[in-house]
Amino acid sequence: MQTPQETLSSSLNRASEITWWNRNLTKITRTDEIDGADGFLRNDLIETKGPFVELVDPPAPASESATDFLERYDYADEVVDAVVEELFGGDETGHLYRHQSEMIEAVDRDTDGNILTVPTATGKTEAFLLPVLNDCLQEERDGTKAIVVYPMKTLAVDQLNRLIRYLHVVNRSKDKADRITVGIWDGDTATTVGDRKREIEPGSYVRGLECPQTGSKLTIAEDGVVEADGRRYPWVKVTRDRVKDGADILLTNPEAIDHAFVNRSEGIRGVFGNGVGDHPVKHVVFDEAHVWSGIKGAAVRLLVDRLTHFYGPSDPQVSLVSATIRNPGELASRLTGQSEDDINVIDFTARDRPVVESGEFDRLTPTTLEELLNTLLYVYLESPSESEFSDARPNLQSALATAQEVGLVTQENRLTLPDEETWLTSALEDSVEEVRLRSLHGRPDELLGDEESRAELHESILDDAGLESDWYEFVVDNVPEVIEVAEWFDSDTMGNVEFKHYDGLVDYFDDRVTGDPEEYISTVLGFGRLAGVVTEKYHSFLKPPLKMYYCPSCRSLSRADICQECGERIEELRFCENCDHPFLVWDDETEGPDSENSGGEAHFVPLGESASVERCPGCNDTVGVSDVEVPTSTLLSFMLSEMCRVAPSEKVLVFSDSHSAAESVAKQIQQTEYGLMAATLYVDFLKRRGGIGGQLQAYRHVAERLRDEYWKPFFDRSLSSSGSAYNMIEQLQDDVVKNADLYNCGFLFDSTLVTSDVLYESSDDAFELLVGHTLWEVFASSESVEFTKSGVTLGALQREKVHQKVRNKLPYCTREVSDIVDGFLFEFLDAGVIHEKDYESLQLEIENGADSEEDRQVAIDYINAQREEVASSDALPEGASIQSGVFVRRHNQDRTNLRLLTHVALCTNCHAAFPALEGEGPGDTCFECGEALKTFRRYDVENGEYEGKGYADVDDESPWALDHWAHDITRPLRSDEIDFVTVGIHKGNIPATVRGIIEEGFRKDDPEVNVVSSTPTMELGVDIGTLDTVAQVGMPPTLTNYVQRSGRTGRSRGSSSLVLTAIRGRHPVDNHFYQDLTRFFSEFQPVRVPPAYEFEQLLAGHVVTEVMGHMARNPHKSNVYERSYSVQSNGLDVGEFVDRIEEQLEELQSVITGDRESVLRDHVRDVFGEEGVRVFDDVFHSKGTVSLSHRVEQVFEPLRNTDNDSVSVEDLTDEYGRLDAWLRQLGYLANYRDFGHQFPVTFTGYESSIRFESTGRLYDMFPGQENGRGAVFSMGGRDYLVDEVQAGRRLTELRLCTDDECDWPYQSYTDDLNECPHCGSELTATPIHEVASVHCRPAYKGEQYWNTRGLQITHTELTPTPDTTVESEDIFLLPAEVMRGAFHLTEFVYAYERRHASGNGVDVRRSEASVTRDDTEYAPIGRQFQATGIQFDFPKAEIAERLDTSGEDVPWAALMVSFEQALQRAIAVSVNVELDDFEVRSSIDNESLTVAVVDGRSGGNGVAWEVAETLHSRILPEVEEVLACENCYSYCEECLLLPRTPAFYLDNDLLDKQVARDFVHGD
Repeated sequence: MQTPQETLSSSLNRASEITWWNRNLTKITRTDEIDGADGFLRNDLIETKGPFVELVDPPAPASESATDFLERYDYADEVVDAVVEELFGGDETGHLYRHQSEMIEAVDRDTDGNILTVPTATGKTEAFLLPVLNDCLQEERDGTKAIVVYPMKTLAVDQLNRLIRYLHVVNRSKDKADRITVGIWDGDTATTVGDRKREIEPGSYVRGLECPQTGSKLTIAEDGVVEADGRRYPWVKVTRDRVKDGADILLTNPEAIDHAFVNRSEGIRGVFGNGVGDHPVKHVVFDEAHVWSGIKGAAVRLLVDRLTHFYGPSDPQVSLVSATIRNPGELASRLTGQSEDDINVIDFTARDRPVVESGEFDRLTPTTLEELLNTLLYVYLESPSESEFSDARPNLQSALATAQEVGLVTQENRLTLPDEETWLTSALEDSVEEVRLRSLHGRPDELLGDEESRAELHESILDDAGLESDWYEFVVDNVPEVIEVAEWFDSDTMGNVEFKHYDGLVDYFDDRVTGDPEEYISTVLGFGRLAGVVTEKYHSFLKPPLKMYYCPSCRSLSRADICQECGERIEELRFCENCDHPFLVWDDETEGPDSENSGGEAHFVPLGESASVERCPGCNDTVGVSDVEVPTSTLLSFMLSEMCRVAPSEKVLVFSDSHSAAESVAKQIQQTEYGLMAATLYVDFLKRRGGIGGQLQAYRHVAERLRDEYWKPFFDRSLSSSGSAYNMIEQLQDDVVKNADLYNCGFLFDSTLVTSDVLYESSDDAFELLVGHTLWEVFASSESVEFTKSGVTLGALQREKVHQKVRNKLPYCTREVSDIVDGFLFEFLDAGVIHEKDYESLQLEIENGADSEEDRQVAIDYINAQREEVASSDALPEGASIQSGVFVRRHNQDRTNLRLLTHVALCTNCHAAFPALEGEGPGDTCFECGEALKTFRRYDVENGEYEGKGYADVDDESPWALDHWAHDITRPLRSDEIDFVTVGIHKGNIPATVRGIIEEGFRKDDPEVNVVSSTPTMELGVDIGTLDTVAQVGMPPTLTNYVQRSGRTGRSRGSSSLVLTAIRGRHPVDNHFYQDLTRFFSEFQPVRVPPAYEFEQLLAGHVVTEVMGHMARNPHKSNVYERSYSVQSNGLDVGEFVDRIEEQLEELQSVITGDRESVLRDHVRDVFGEEGVRVFDDVFHSKGTVSLSHRVEQVFEPLRNTDNDSVSVEDLTDEYGRLDAWLRQLGYLANYRDFGHQFPVTFTGYESSIRFESTGRLYDMFPGQENGRGAVFSMGGRDYLVDEVQAGRRLTELRLCTDDECDWPYQSYTDDLNECPHCGSELTATPIHEVASVHCRPAYKGEQYWNTRGLQITHTELTPTPDTTVESEDIFLLPAEVMRGAFHLTEFVYAYERRHASGNGVDVRRSEASVTRDDTEYAPIGRQFQATGIQFDFPKAEIAERLDTSGEDVPWAALMVSFEQALQRAIAVSVNVELDDFEVRSSIDNESLTVAVVDGRSGGNGVAWEVAETLHSRILPEVEEVLACENCYSYCEECLLLPRTPAFYLDNDLLDKQVARDFVHGD
């Protein structure tokens, strides 16, 4: 079985190989100028730290058995039985963990709040679930008894599966009326059974839920009951109709609670209660409570106040369950409102290790846990003699020796299990019988001969919870070495997670054994896992290369510009993009070898030479070089595929903190892995047919295999064909199958493994075959061909263009090829490889495409001339007729054969590959660079069978195969079977059904989905038992997040696990903590929650929600709530629609402030106190920022300015049609979190019938110039393009600098400025509109290579309120006015950068949506929101004096940009947040430089609060630390260079560490 270290080594080797090939490094091992290049490539190119070993201590058991403990607290027999069966596999002597029993005791002791804070996989769920189950059985009143609140829907479903297993045991002996019921109520809960929107079709799988008896997936019957294998579970409620009938235990989330509270439907409100005390709720549980940090936690605190009031008559107990954090009591106090002294805090207690005598490590014979289990099973089943064992199982001799040494196997005449270890014999007997009954084998001894059955036996033994205590006692008594190793981890570890470097563990064993220490580590820790004493995880961190440097003095390579050997500053090394020749890069600041040539730009000096050149000496082409930087997602994608092929579980869960990063990882895997596999399948198809097979048959075979492996795992026949999930999966099928098209198999053409067999029917000359192959590639490698004449584009190639393309592909060919091209052109035409374009079709294309009669006639004349030229060709076969003289390839009509090539001619310089014959290449020199060619054999053919490795074994010093693509394509064929790696994307805006399918395929022991690229949606509590590898794109925000993610793996006793973190190249937090891992792992961060009642906007939302809920539950005599709840939009224009909304809200407000006010004020006072009453007045009586009138004016009034042609009422209905939608738009309802401020987006596929809905963010999805082609982004692993954006209401008008030549263009300014302070240009009044609709389509072939980046601008305005504070204090010893309060923000994208993957230039374009339907008016789109922030006003005169300049000479743009970047990095590092979580915005006027730090979400998220709280203790010192960077002069990724830094910042020299340092320090 592959170890984590071996998995890591294999994946790192793959990453180095890909970087070596893709970044043109193939020649650095072949130059005499560099020493140790091979070692650098293998060991240093990908920088790593680790692996570090984490020894996870097991929890301490309770002092008495679970049955005795629970019976002492009078727990119902049914609950005790469920615990014994589910937790201990029927063993009545099993013990709960100590923290579980302490939590149960705390719940029983009093009604104070509780918080349990323990590591992952330690049974947190049971700690709150058992009291809930017991109270449900003992409470006689109808209604909900427990509400469990989850932060993620994925976690809720995962926990529901566990709950179902317990309830099956509890309910199976009860009458129908007495059974405990459970329901789930969230945004994914279907309304009822049916085929309409938001319904679930009968027979559909239900969110990945499983039958508690068989493990089969549960489906839903027509009556709404879930069922599987003929078993029905009416007590599980998964539709809204059934949940409305009542559920004892309700799983939900905060947003769902709020929406239900204000709903006009009595049934929906009744889910949580139609009156105070309506339900006998005894428990309110918040799982994964550490998620509720910052302003989100403050919002939850207000929800807790509401729930405890609403269920007050039942005196509900609030319990929190959390991952390990530093301040559990403080967090619980902030979330519940109870005094910290009254909170019951239950912490994790590790199991005490017994004192043991020193062991003798050398007495053990190295073996693996898998071998040890096989030995025990064989001895149990066969009782062989030692010689019989040796003959039958020679590979298990080491395992037998160790088993005998520790007393697991005894011997008299025959090998047997020891009599005194009856637990072991009984366990093996049970496992064998269990697996035999499920298998097709009649006799138990047949099981060991079947690999699948052996794996099931191992799993059964390792998962037997009842064995844990027996294994523990045995190992403690007989393998004391395990305890010794565990004690070694008790000292000198790194941080709270107790990391030690793996090398230290190796050294520890090396001092104690005579053999290979790593083999002994595996043996001892295997016993440790069996006993539950240790669970080891291996943590590694890698940093992809950004640059490579060369020291001529030491002849060495380095990743840094300081030589590691001599300490001198050294120059960057880059490589020719054509032939990989190495160059040193000298710029005008460097005293280069030819410094007289320096002129303000980079110069390229070939390695080993002294002067810069304009043409590469390797290929004689114009110098074009690439650096070694590889995007983290690209590098990780290759590593993940490798991990899946070598890790025991064959699956990897990879976490990203953003949707775009998760998409990028998945897309990279699909593009490379799926594309390579398509090429592999073509080769396999031909190889199995003696090297020759039909092109069309090959395509169908490849398409079908790809569909089976990459699409069928996601297909669910029960999906509604009209739903988003169905359409998304159908689009996936198109994307998967497209990989099978020959023109998409670029790797086949790069490798020259396959060609057209037609060539071999007419020629046996190697050069002619080369020309013919090139001609075939011209047509076969493109989806379509075209040429343009007189402005008319025609979908075909004329003879002249064909010849030109062939010559372009063979630039160094010195022989004449025209006759050969003509000959094969007609051969292809006759065989059906290509076809003539129909003359009538050409005429129609010309008619439709010509702008004038003159253009039309020129094009017609040209086609006629081409036809005559082709018809008169000497190569035209006798009797052949010509229709049009222009040619196309119709891929689905090509019935010719493909041929698998046995020989290849490889260029020793540029590595180009050309077809060759045995003993004969097409020439002596490369046709692409002119250097020498060598011919190699890839396959031998004997009796029609292809034998061989499939790639050229080049005798070279290179560390990896130079016949790279052939090596990669044929690699799967050198194994016993082809291993496919399937990827799924798991994130919030993927339909719930698709997420469930992905989870199901991933959970399987033999996974159908191998890689899940996930946002934090799978971070919390999701159990994938066999998972042994987790990867992360970047450092998580906190140590708690890291531990949670790493906790998804290592949950099985059968294997150790690997956690790999890939550092994002320029990410501030990643680089900071990578340089100082000890700081990151030193301690768990406190979860900070600001005082909820200090955030007026937040409190206003909950006050309004309570008021509306009270109005709904207590109907007014006028029935105003029901009448005001929705707007019937039929026949209304936009203005009338807005009138109707405002009228209904006004009528509702009049009742609230009229005869209902006294009751409502009392109700608000009861829930929130006097502060709530004050906010009630602010909402319903004032004109301030939280008032209803102000927000209605801000949100609804601008709609009147929208032309009816721009936005129809139908467009607005979903967002503005009902009261809960109005409250959400107004910022009152369900205001707990806002991940990215998303808006709805419509996607279409290649086929018009494929259409689905998702969501998007402004930064990712913006329109192009004049609503043309806009942002290119990834969704579901495919590239999409923003095709059309319709602007909605006008938000505001801002004054912008629109001068592209300005040093800092596109910034917004206050109304009192008329000119840009940086360039003097007149400012332009620019309207900003909101998004009305976004339509995206797939990016076509050429568009996929565009990279777009929105230049998002944030305009901030401090909004004075009674809570605004103004103080004067010194910041960096400069006088400053510091203001804290509410800010009004406008975010918008005015322009964007676009660059092509093959070029270095950046094109800046305007981003403009259509304001009118006829596309005659355009404007930027954006959004507005209120948030909290802190602002610093510095006097400009003081700054100028500090910088020792006059005000006019201060480089204001460079100072402001550089300080913004430094402050952003400092906040991200100090507060442990993402850059998207906050905004830093600087501006100047005539008197002041203003810097604002504002929360990045509506209502705030607590970042600005934390900045204010820690300004002098953490933030300002961290700014100084950033600017103290010694790795650069102006900027680098360690200081001012951040992700998403606009290109013009660099072009205009706006990143200047020195000027920012002068501002901070003065001198």
